[in-house]
Amino acid sequence: MRGLRYGISPEGLLAGEKIRGFQPGIAFKQFWNKQGLAESTKQGLSRLRGDIADRARLAAEATLGVPAETMLRLLQLGDTPFRRLTQARLLAEQAQLQIPRITSRISELSQKAKLTKQERIELSNLRKQSETIKREPGKFIGTLSRFPGEREISKIEEEASQAVFQQDSMLARAALNAANLFGAGDKSGLARFVGKTIIPYAKTPANVIDELVEFAVPPYSMWKAVTASNAGNKREAMIQLGKAATGSTIMLAAYELSKLGIIGGKAEKGEKARDIQYQALPPKTINISALNRWAGGGSPELEPGDRVINLEKLGIVGGILSTIQAARDATESGDQTLELAAILPETISFAFNQSFLKGTNSLLSAMSSGESTQLDTWLSNYYGTIASIPLPNTLAAVSRTMNESMPDKIRAQDIPGTIPGERTINMFGEILKRRVPGLQEDLPVRVDVWGREVPQTPEGADPIAYNFFDVTKGREVTYDPITLATYRLYKETGDGDVIPPKPLRDFTIGKNTYRLTPELYEEYAKIRGKASRRFAEQMFKNKNFRKMDSDEKVTVLRRGYNEASALAREQFLSRYESRIKLNPKP
Repeated sequence: MRGLRYGISPEGLLAGEKIRGFQPGIAFKQFWNKQGLAESTKQGLSRLRGDIADRARLAAEATLGVPAETMLRLLQLGDTPFRRLTQARLLAEQAQLQIPRITSRISELSQKAKLTKQERIELSNLRKQSETIKREPGKFIGTLSRFPGEREISKIEEEASQAVFQQDSMLARAALNAANLFGAGDKSGLARFVGKTIIPYAKTPANVIDELVEFAVPPYSMWKAVTASNAGNKREAMIQLGKAATGSTIMLAAYELSKLGIIGGKAEKGEKARDIQYQALPPKTINISALNRWAGGGSPELEPGDRVINLEKLGIVGGILSTIQAARDATESGDQTLELAAILPETISFAFNQSFLKGTNSLLSAMSSGESTQLDTWLSNYYGTIASIPLPNTLAAVSRTMNESMPDKIRAQDIPGTIPGERTINMFGEILKRRVPGLQEDLPVRVDVWGREVPQTPEGADPIAYNFFDVTKGREVTYDPITLATYRLYKETGDGDVIPPKPLRDFTIGKNTYRLTPELYEEYAKIRGKASRRFAEQMFKNKNFRKMDSDEKVTVLRRGYNEASALAREQFLSRYESRIKLNPKP
């Protein structure tokens, strides 16, 4: 709790704790009395401008800095148990290693024909320690653990830092250098602010990626074991060999589960395919119910009501399970050699999808693809990161528990703004509506391929438990037979035409093209999705349709969805033509 109250630095607890005050509180005091601020050497108007800038900075830190300072201290509070447990284990280990050293040193000194005065004193002390070890070994180990020497402290601190991914590794230094390219290395100014909002963390993600690769790519940990052995670090070499063996075992299990279809693959590229996928077996999840059935001799096939959990929050094991499945999907072959070659890029991709790197990942995706949807995702993440400084993510979680339906995604093209800065302000407004409880009521909602509103909390999950406490983000597979039948046919054929198409946001009337507002698009998606749903229900309940082979089913569904879409378009146009024409596309 001292870290929460005083702000202990992340440096080693054994090496010494640096205590500092609550920075927003200090800024609040300095705002009024200027105590501790350097006096400006400038005079006149320049001095006045400097004083105003200082007051503005202090006011921002004293108000907007409170949530950020509190959350950073809570993060440090979460690291403390792991650091302390690691330190206690390593200290006890070092103390136990002292016992054979003492015995060996006593034997060495006893064999000498003549001892110096200092050696006689040393031998006497060692014999006393040996007697204590024989009588009370636990007390001896406990004493050395409580009062370690400088050598033990320096050796243990590095491993304690590894427990919370704060070690100064080669990859961590490379990540810090990469962060500097985004301006995060500057001491102050706009470049640092922009850089830090794009890459808020560098050392921790780099070390997490390194740890994941050590398990997921055994040759990498084997190479590190050989390097450590050549450097004389046998302990590190044994640890790396252990990681290689453990990772290989998990990979074999993951490969078997992947072949059985128990693990969800990568997210589908198409929006409509992702829609169906998330209702059946979402990407990067494991079907716990199917796993239990298979372990008991039953079928691992997907069934309604199966419970699935997210692999992205399950650490190293979840990462390996996910990357093996993704590697199989990426190669699309039965060749295990190709799949092994795809593991490394898929492992790095998995790591970049962790919450602390989502902003960086979405920016890189937007830069590489150039697609507007990727740019929208990055902008939403970026503005969300900035908004989380004064408005913590806890508020967004509260907001999600209050919503029945999921708000539609923010799209930069739909944000109004003509004068400089207006669109940026409106973008922040959209972000705030999605983060502040009670402001989402008037937002357009996300609609699935069947014209139904997408629920904010998945079917079968409790809103509070899901949004606040369930790190696995567990959910149940839909009970909807039409969705499951569509999903199975899609997985069997790989043809996206078995899924009804989602409408475009650009609507053409004659030779003119108009941009549907988010509200109009929601209505159009509902009308078109419901029409497709009625047709799908008729087909999947039809005996003749069920007797067709897969290719024939695809043809029938494609033709039927097109006809349903045409009828839905006419119905939508007859109702809203005048409103549609109010928003011509530039």
